[in-house]
Amino acid sequence: MKEEGVLHNIEFDFVSKSGNIINALFEGVFDYSPEGSFKRTYTTFKDVTQEKQINKIVSNAIINSEEKKGLFLHRNFTTVLDQCYLPLSCS
Repeated sequence: MKEEGVLHNIEFDFVSKSGNIINALFEGVFDYSPEGSFKRTYTTFKDVTQEKQINKIVSNAIINSEEKKGLFLHRNFTTVLDQCYLPLSCS
């Protein structure tokens, strides 16, 4: 949204002195003079490293849970099918 003079949630990765990656979101507002020439910017960076790490952990947990649920349902459905010898004669 540069044309409007505002940028929201632009992701950047920074490398700290220790070599760790820091994930940050950039917010910027561009200020112009009444004549329309560039005057200054107001910017903030928000460290979202922990949020991204937590989201990744939660996403992986959900995927693992869904995979386990699918395996459980598949095994139990197969067991039910193994008990059926003729249509409509399942025990």
